[in-house]
Amino acid sequence: MKLCKVYSLADAQEDDPFWQDLLQQMSPGWKALGALHRKYWEWGLGLYGLHKLGCIRPDAQGLGVAAGIEWPLFYLANRVQRVVATDLYILDSNFRDPDPTILGNAALIAPFPYRQEALVFQRMNALELQFPANTFDFVFSFSSIEHFGGHGAAALAMQQIARVLKPGGVACIATELIINDGRNYEFFRPEEIEPCFVKLSGMEMVEPLDLHVDDELIAKPVHFDFEPGYQGDTGPHTSVACGNLTFTSIEFFLRKPRNWKPITRWTRRRLYARMMADLGLQRTRESIPSVVRRSIKRLLHLS
Repeated sequence: MKLCKVYSLADAQEDDPFWQDLLQQMSPGWKALGALHRKYWEWGLGLYGLHKLGCIRPDAQGLGVAAGIEWPLFYLANRVQRVVATDLYILDSNFRDPDPTILGNAALIAPFPYRQEALVFQRMNALELQFPANTFDFVFSFSSIEHFGGHGAAALAMQQIARVLKPGGVACIATELIINDGRNYEFFRPEEIEPCFVKLSGMEMVEPLDLHVDDELIAKPVHFDFEPGYQGDTGPHTSVACGNLTFTSIEFFLRKPRNWKPITRWTRRRLYARMMADLGLQRTRESIPSVVRRSIKRLLHLS
């Protein structure tokens, strides 16, 4: 199974037993819904790839960026030495669940028993990761980086991710890929992926990026034409139509080279200026419904 690719309907039928076991563990009843929710695809491919790349081992240390209380955190806590989950964990960030940074809360919201000493939750801004350089064996972020403040902010976050990775370490990134003619300052068109995530991060894809998009994802998206504040069930979306955008998930793995160097101060200032301009204009641009952004509690099988 490819590791750097766009969500595909055929992926759910991939016959690799380990892949199928991951899907079964995350969502035992997903087949009854008729399609694999792209969030499960992101989590499954992330864990699958981290296993295949040798990152999930007893002595490894991992970092989740804007990780919320996602299922993979608890899975990893039972298999690596330490996982640090970072997020803002405040209501303004569309977080709707008990704050896991408060003692005892994480155990209450966990989807299954886990090694509590191996999973640490910390409030932290993804653009200012408070860790020394070369700390983690792997870093992951599932469809959050696009909400940090636009493309400039995503590139700045990638610099932080690369900085805290050990040389040779792996970053697993999932984000939103625009699959029609629309444009958005947060989400990415296919031609914008490598400039932002590869060139500006200083890291390298572990394999060539496959940008093939299923025709059905373009033709039959789930429509998100809801009133503000909608909290209902949107079903197992595979691609989404929202205003003039149609988008789906893309995921890829990057490796930090031994000779990695940070971007120049001039490039950093340019990216920061772009981020501030995007944030200043975001109220005039087409907004993405909170139902796309917020943590989906039912994906953890919580009541």
